[in-house]
Amino acid sequence: MNFKTTYILFGIFLALFGIFALTQIFGVKKAGESSDYVLPSLNKEKNRASPDQFDAVEIVHYRPKEESFLFVKQDEGWEMQKPYRLRADSSQINSIIRQVYSARKEKVELGDNLKDYELDSPTTVVILKKGADQEWKVTLGRQSPGVESHAMVYVTSSERPKEPMAVKRSELEMLFKTLNDYRSKDLLEAGALNTTYVQFQESKKEPIILEKNGEGNWRFQKPAFGDADVEGEGMPGSGRDNQQTKPITGVRDLLERIGAIRVESTADFDTPDATDNELAAFGLEKDNPAYLRIEVKRTPSGLLGSTEEKKLIQDALLIGKIAEDKTAKKDDAKEVDKKEVKKAGDKSEKRYIRLESERAVAKAPAKTVEDIFKVAENPAILRNRNLVQFPQDRTDLVDAIDIKNASGLFKLRKPAATWKLFRGDAKVQAADHKAVIGLLGALKERRQVKDFPDPAKEAEMGFDKPEAIVVSLWVEGLAREEKKNDKPDEKKDKPEVKPDPDGEPKLKDEKPKVKLTFGKEEKDVVFVRREIGADKMILGLPASLRARVKQGALAYLDKNLPSFSEKAEVTSLVLERGGETYEIEKEQKDDNTPAAWKIRKPERLAGRTADAVNVDSIIRGLRQLKAEKLEAETAANLEKYGLEAPAIQATLKVKNKEEIKTEDWVYLFGKETDDKTGIFAKQDKRDMIFSVAAVDLTPLRSELQDTTVFQFDVNKVQTLECTGWKKEVSFQFTLEMERKGPGNWAMKKPPDFDLDSAQTELFVAGLMGLKADRFVVRQKGPQAEHKLGEKDALLRIAITVEGEKHHAGRCLPASPGTVRKSSGGAEVL
Repeated sequence: MNFKTTYILFGIFLALFGIFALTQIFGVKKAGESSDYVLPSLNKEKNRASPDQFDAVEIVHYRPKEESFLFVKQDEGWEMQKPYRLRADSSQINSIIRQVYSARKEKVELGDNLKDYELDSPTTVVILKKGADQEWKVTLGRQSPGVESHAMVYVTSSERPKEPMAVKRSELEMLFKTLNDYRSKDLLEAGALNTTYVQFQESKKEPIILEKNGEGNWRFQKPAFGDADVEGEGMPGSGRDNQQTKPITGVRDLLERIGAIRVESTADFDTPDATDNELAAFGLEKDNPAYLRIEVKRTPSGLLGSTEEKKLIQDALLIGKIAEDKTAKKDDAKEVDKKEVKKAGDKSEKRYIRLESERAVAKAPAKTVEDIFKVAENPAILRNRNLVQFPQDRTDLVDAIDIKNASGLFKLRKPAATWKLFRGDAKVQAADHKAVIGLLGALKERRQVKDFPDPAKEAEMGFDKPEAIVVSLWVEGLAREEKKNDKPDEKKDKPEVKPDPDGEPKLKDEKPKVKLTFGKEEKDVVFVRREIGADKMILGLPASLRARVKQGALAYLDKNLPSFSEKAEVTSLVLERGGETYEIEKEQKDDNTPAAWKIRKPERLAGRTADAVNVDSIIRGLRQLKAEKLEAETAANLEKYGLEAPAIQATLKVKNKEEIKTEDWVYLFGKETDDKTGIFAKQDKRDMIFSVAAVDLTPLRSELQDTTVFQFDVNKVQTLECTGWKKEVSFQFTLEMERKGPGNWAMKKPPDFDLDSAQTELFVAGLMGLKADRFVVRQKGPQAEHKLGEKDALLRIAITVEGEKHHAGRCLPASPGTVRKSSGGAEVL
């Protein structure tokens, strides 16, 4: 290598090193970095701008028409302050900001003479402002010729004032919109979550005012209708179309419908700054709109769910006359009465509207306000038709109930997880949780109030009569004992005082949360006076509710019956039914074989095996027996219930595992209940008459004798002989088979018969454990009409079993009226 080559290589190295050093100091400019932006300072990689950091936006157009728009950010969003004070569409203004700071110059060679691009006398200037002293400006000159979608607009910026730049027109399209494009189409923006007050009023009529209280409930301030119904009838379907077509029945419906009143398109914006005369012509005079005035107070949208307190936003929507159809001929125009409601199908008709805080007039579909108008005409639509409402709809918060009816006064208290019943000086009793919850459910059933009788006629409604029923409810009304953190020394000196578990819990306040007085009935309605605090209301409710609350304390007593343990051993069952007594005992053999149930009585069945499945079913049914209804607290009048001479009486001898002595458990079952769905019953462990479901007695009526026809071990079967088929072959045909092993059968007679061993094995297995449906004759043996003789039988089966006697059976087709049949459909001997 010569010196010349060395110098050249060394020079290249130094040049590359210099380029590297410069890139390390100044960086390499890549496509998409801030130098490509019209406003580079707003697009720094780690500090890129966003619309929410700007306070104002100003657009000044010089050509083709001189006009300017000024938008200023307010708590609720953007407001237009020039050329008129109007609410702006915040999404549109944010788009303007985003387009301006994101604008990028195209890679087009341009000169530096501003006049060539009409940037010395611009068509438009847009300014983004932040605070009092920060602003960013983009100036727009002429546009390039050609299709608009590919057109360029030439610009300079406050950061590059001497540098003409080409930007795609589409990237700044928001700057070329009209006044109406920037206006907000939303009006009151009311909704169930953000609104706390609503007032609506027809022209020259008293206003209807509803307000949300601290508990989240809505009440009428005018007229004095008390609580309003929030949910109404509920919504059978879902979706915006359904919400707009279903009638308004609750405050939620009303607010959603008010929030849905909006301008449908920019074509529906009318005069932006109407004079008083123009407003009168539109029917939009302040305090005197032609159709309706709707006022709301709502939480600022940014504060939903926030604990920050800010002044509520208050505004009113004025709804005026039917908007003139400018496409129709003047000769066809008709004066429309301000109360006229068009047919539901006419969706094109519109009314003039404006916010009371603005002078800007627009149009909205008339159909969207018709149902609100109906509520203004008849505000009773929104009256709360629920008898009682609990916080968050939680009946579990109710812990004390007093009921005074014909049976006297009794109290239900829930000091812990279970309800207890208190009556005068009587000992505390366990209450039926299901019955209490059923009562609360009946009281809180939705929209059961039928009407609102005239309170002036209260004296005629029987609330002060002795037969009036009073139900008082307390919500979290029991005084709970607070745990005291005594010092160790003090605890030693103080004797421990335990609360009486059977004592009646104390109330925090003797005055109930809700007091309901049931007066007289008229046809299918009962009058009820409801008192909640100082609020008193007379209501008409279904008469069936009075039948519920007039039930005495017995309806609320615990229905659980005493029972013996599942682990306890039942040694005998005595069942008296149909004038006959059955006595069945458990017989335990000396070996390890399971105990069997044997019949001791009646005499004719003595020694026979009982049906273990049915006996166990009887025992299990009695152990799990449940009272459907308590009929009487004492067993003073057994004859009334058919229990003095019961239709069925069952006695179980029960021995607990740890005890030697047995204990009798006696159950009596008498007449049917009046509604034929139950049976009156009594248990000797509880001095009370109750009714049980009729189906619970099914096991007690079942067959007690074991219905098994054959019982043998298949593996010990040696031979099978079948004789029959006379009808098929005209003579008695006999098959004799011998079992050689499991599933292996050999034919003995006739030897040439093609025997199927698998089918034969299944046939024998089917005979084992064969059960009869019922017994025809228990002792006398078969009668002539049974046709079970040697010559009459349809089929005779004989089985020999190793170590056991010969098993034989004869079968014939089942005939109508037989009462002892095998499960195979034939009588068996």
